[in-house]
Amino acid sequence: MKNFKLLLMAMGFLVLNILPGCEKEMVYNEPIVLSPLSGKTYYCDKVSYCHGTIQSFVTLDNENKPLSLGVRISENTLKGLPTDINNNLKQALLKVPKEAKDIGIDHIDFGWNPQGHEPDPIYTLPHFDLHFYMISRKDQAAVIPGPDPIIVLPQFIPENYISGVVAVPNMGVHYVDVTGPEFNGSTFDKTYIYGFYQGKMIFWEPMFTLNFLLTKPDFTAAIKQPQSFQKSGYYPTTYRISFDADKNEYVVAVEGFKYH
Repeated sequence: MKNFKLLLMAMGFLVLNILPGCEKEMVYNEPIVLSPLSGKTYYCDKVSYCHGTIQSFVTLDNENKPLSLGVRISENTLKGLPTDINNNLKQALLKVPKEAKDIGIDHIDFGWNPQGHEPDPIYTLPHFDLHFYMISRKDQAAVIPGPDPIIVLPQFIPENYISGVVAVPNMGVHYVDVTGPEFNGSTFDKTYIYGFYQGKMIFWEPMFTLNFLLTKPDFTAAIKQPQSFQKSGYYPTTYRISFDADKNEYVVAVEGFKYH
């Protein structure tokens, strides 16, 4: 476990390829379509990314309770991705539909890491980060890089999640599950990260490799839960990574919401 902690201290370098995001103002689409979860789905406008598009969405049930929050990534997005860590591919900065207000997510960021990042060799494969931020962009930009001295109380941290110690600028401190396959002899392909800053939870993050997406998966996994949450609201209990063959889009979403 000591080795894990030393390894995770390098998480301060997490996501080396952080670049300014697009400045396009996104408006909300009015059409409502039926989702596979038998609810109503609301979308924001599509945002261009590499050779494709990314679109955020929320699905609500008949009582307007959340079923799913995530993004749809067009298949063309994966074509011609840059391999140079110093490329100029920007992050996709996504709003969430106004109908998702009860979930408490302010915005979503999608980023590409062509050479991965520390800790080496755990997360050094080409992969994507999808951050669901509970704080505003202003507060996100105010994250001070370096060791975060404020301790998160243990009841707010899921079992076996360990702090990366160092706050990543414009992000926060990443907490990872050291019982995950990538820390126990298997090659990293996907994982779920919690983010904290100054003692408070500020983001959720599915992280997944390019190679995993190329398999066109149909994957759902449970999200480890803390004993309690610092703020009342809806929190996901599962996350999904799948491929919609009818629309040629990948879907990455957090689901199974429960109110705490």
